[in-house]
Amino acid sequence: MLCIKDFHDPTTACSSPNGNWRITIGSKVNKTGISLVYETKDFSKYTLLDGLLHQVPGIGMWECIDFYPVSLTGTYGLDTSVNGPGVKHVLRASLDDDKHDYYALGSYDAEKDVWTPDDSELDVGIGLRYDYGKFYASKTFYDQNKERRILWDWTGETDSELADIQKEWASVQTVPRVVLFDDKTKTNVLQWPVKEVESLRLNTNGFNTVKLEAGSIVPLNCGQSLTEFEVDKKALGVMEADVGYNCSTGNGAAGRSTLGPFGLLVLANEARSEHTAVYFYIAKAMVTLVEIRLLF
Repeated sequence: MLCIKDFHDPTTACSSPNGNWRITIGSKVNKTGISLVYETKDFSKYTLLDGLLHQVPGIGMWECIDFYPVSLTGTYGLDTSVNGPGVKHVLRASLDDDKHDYYALGSYDAEKDVWTPDDSELDVGIGLRYDYGKFYASKTFYDQNKERRILWDWTGETDSELADIQKEWASVQTVPRVVLFDDKTKTNVLQWPVKEVESLRLNTNGFNTVKLEAGSIVPLNCGQSLTEFEVDKKALGVMEADVGYNCSTGNGAAGRSTLGPFGLLVLANEARSEHTAVYFYIAKAMVTLVEIRLLF
């Protein structure tokens, strides 16, 4: 049974074959996450269509659904209404049960108004995520001027409600990212900070001669900046296993592997009695990685 309160945040409207507009809204039936579809002519009156765009049992309420096309043949974004040959569709939902965003690639039949995942084992809620940190209620939009699809996200903080009231704000919005289909793996999307981030650089400091020993900490005077790490491809050859990193069960910045962790201690005092570690691990599956960027 569908509760009257079980719906959240419609998608951007896309055109339908009959010339009307369609939006999708997340909901649930018991523990099955579902996406309802409404059609409108004038954005004033809406009709709920029969059937569902998609559903996945056992994962709970879907919030903040996003639904958009990606090009299989180009390095550019697509308007939300584009469909046809050379196009896949991304369906993304925020799960109310675990507060994470999940997405999947698939095919959209506009006549039947049904989306089908390419791989049922990587379906929405059980497969891929844009980001494995605190990342929720993300949304994309199409930038027609630069032909790109841009991803925004809301990132919650762990401060108490009292602290939020005292500082008069809560949570942050992430740096916008460009989203493209990965034409190498053909199973996921790629993300990269928008080019405009480069304009935030007022000064450039290079540290090309710094030698880092395993477990060492080297002070760098870089202030607030966009920080880049370049990884020597030869170093990737020493990796032993295709093992990912789990934030929940890992040992954080103190846990060592063949290549990592490496990163920065930010908000650190001189004695480092207080600091926040922002760090990276590299897994064997990431052998194409040559550069990592960090904005803080």
